[in-house]
Parts: sequence; structure tokens; C-alpha cells
Amino acid sequence: MGGLAAIALGTGGTRAPLVLLGVAAICRLSIAAALPVPQALVWPVAAVAGAAIGLDSPPDVVSIQLAYVIMLGTWIGAVIVLGSWIAASAILVLALRLAR
Repeated sequence: MGGLAAIALGTGGTRAPLVLLGVAAICRLSIAAALPVPQALVWPVAAVAGAAIGLDSPPDVVSIQLAYVIMLGTWIGAVIVLGSWIAASAILVLALRLAR
């Protein structure tokens, strides 16, 4: 969502693909080395990766108004997906509690 907001504010070209590659390399190296990831780094790395994905995904349209509509649709879709994951998790927890 932060990346979409940055695109909406008119940022120019970014180095988002390089940031994504860097985050992926760091994650792969920590997995390959079996290093525990400090809890304080999990959210910042996820936020950087999410913003980079948003910045690397501008809509391919000519009109700014159409780009805003597409980005609004993307945001609504992300919120719906997040809501469905929360609902699914709640249903699983409820099922586990009732199964006892």
C-alpha cells in the first residue's frame, strides 16, 4: 500500500527491482545459513519488500485518472484478500477450540 501511495504521489523511476533482489538475497542467505532472524528485523524487511513491490508495479495506462482507478482497485483487492485470510484464520482457531 505504501508503494502504491508513492506511485500515486508521482515518484519517478525507482530502484525497486534492485531492492527486491537484495531483500530476496538476504532472505535466501539467512535460510541457507540457518540463521535465526531477529524479531526486530521481520517487519522492517517485510515493509521494505512490500513498498518495493508496489513501486515496481505501476499501472500501464496513459491517463492518470485511469491509473488512480486501477490503483484503488488493487488496494481494495489487497484489503479483501487480507480480510479473507483473517476470516480463514479465525475459522481455523474456532474449529480447533470446538474440536476439544
